[in-house]
Amino acid sequence: MNQGYQVHMPALTFTNKVLIILSAAFFLMDAILSKLSGISLVAIFGLSAGTVSKGFIWQIFTYPFFGRGLIEVVFGCLLLWFIGCELERIWGRSRYLSFLAFSTVGAGFIYLFVSFIFFNGSPVFFLQLTGLAGITSALCLAYAILFPDQTFTFMLLFPMKAKYFCAILIAMSLYQGFFSPSGALAWGHLGAMAFGTLYMFLVSHPRFKSMIPGGTKSSGGGSKEFVDPWSAKARKKKKNHLSLVDKDKKDDDDDKPKYLH
Repeated sequence: MNQGYQVHMPALTFTNKVLIILSAAFFLMDAILSKLSGISLVAIFGLSAGTVSKGFIWQIFTYPFFGRGLIEVVFGCLLLWFIGCELERIWGRSRYLSFLAFSTVGAGFIYLFVSFIFFNGSPVFFLQLTGLAGITSALCLAYAILFPDQTFTFMLLFPMKAKYFCAILIAMSLYQGFFSPSGALAWGHLGAMAFGTLYMFLVSHPRFKSMIPGGTKSSGGGSKEFVDPWSAKARKKKKNHLSLVDKDKKDDDDDKPKYLH
């Protein structure tokens, strides 16, 4: 019997389309160059304390675009699509880009700090932080703050509320940070979540709101009143397009996001 269920994906925004294309393109370039000439782009653009100490300062900005594995890149790009597009739609392009930049650079500084303090002189000192995992972790946490009761599908099998999903994500990162041999990477991801949360606090605070890019204007250039992204008004104003919908049944809660996979 046809239940009429289908998953609706949010429209792919221009910002996230560019980020996905760049991530995929750099991953393919790295794979081809490594195969043909032995040159690794990850070694040049991935972030590590060992190379930054030698002057590779640009790595703190470029490391998210260079993933190590196909699965990592694919899942990172999917999360940019599923969650990033929703947050950009809520916040606008300028604020969304500011959130990504703040989280990316903040995660890089946390990773470097942990590496210099705790791993100086060990092989981890030259271990590269790469990929979109930090950014997507920050996006998941931001979404859970806005929609704590939204349903995520953990490991594509277990549906749970976003607030519990992020609690598990943080707990796993903390465990890896303390007990994994390469725990510095986990601290980079935790740094992205911490700085993403800090950014949301700053844009919601009256004292700092005007200092953040896009504080009083929409991404389309038209002027409109800024809506606090943590407020109830912001939560009710926007809905998630990535939802599980029963086409044969009317939903009285159309203004709330349903399922996010």
